[in-house]
Amino acid sequence: MQVIESKGKCRSQKVGPRHPSKSKFCINCAHYSLVDINGFCDCCKIKIPNKKQLTELKTFDKILNACYLSIQEWIADPCNPDLDFGWSIRIGIINRFVPVRFLAEYSELPNLEGNNKEYLFLENVKKECSVLPRYMHAIK
Repeated sequence: MQVIESKGKCRSQKVGPRHPSKSKFCINCAHYSLVDINGFCDCCKIKIPNKKQLTELKTFDKILNACYLSIQEWIADPCNPDLDFGWSIRIGIINRFVPVRFLAEYSELPNLEGNNKEYLFLENVKKECSVLPRYMHAIK
């Protein structure tokens, strides 16, 4: 009879950082572990985020910390969606204009680490935010 462990519980299957099967550091387990093809930790079965996705979320954190009062005022009294202000954020190799409503949504998301919410949030931003042009031409 096979016993299946619940997701999120560390089974202490530690490996070194230079393991030949390409180990990754799991935030949930707090050690290096092997991952399957889909990027799930073999130890706790939680998806390990890529480093680039974590740095993209750090950009959202920096903007949230710098403009916290403006975002909280917008949450208290949202204005017309056509008049929303936003920020230029680089996601991958593409710069996108991210309106304030996405940062308000990001501020209200509970603990993103180790959950699929971070992937869903970034995919939603990629789908709905407009791509900024590579070069801005001067208006004459």
